[in-house]
Amino acid sequence: MVRRDGEESKIEPVASIGDISTVTGMPSTEEISSLEAGLALHIPYRVFEILLSRDADLYQRISRTLITELAAQMQAANEAIGGVSDRRADLEQRLQVARDELSDMRMLASMRGDIE
Repeated sequence: MVRRDGEESKIEPVASIGDISTVTGMPSTEEISSLEAGLALHIPYRVFEILLSRDADLYQRISRTLITELAAQMQAANEAIGGVSDRRADLEQRLQVARDELSDMRMLASMRGDIE
């Protein structure tokens, strides 16, 4: 299992985890745990860089994988932003309704002489 940003997902055998952070140098936000015995291989950045410089095919495959992962992350972020935007629009509409109701209540109170 891998935990990314608080969400757990199953990883398949021979999966790469943390490759984006390896390439960018940014800290990884992933945690890995296993229900069964397994093997995890950590490749330090410098070794990874040497491997990529020596094998063009490996470089190309990893680049495609990274692009796919980044595109998926961007899509998820865009969907999250869209959800926040929709929620904001809903809240703004509800706030306007509440303001209109308050205004109506004040007008009625004023007409009755309850408010100066």
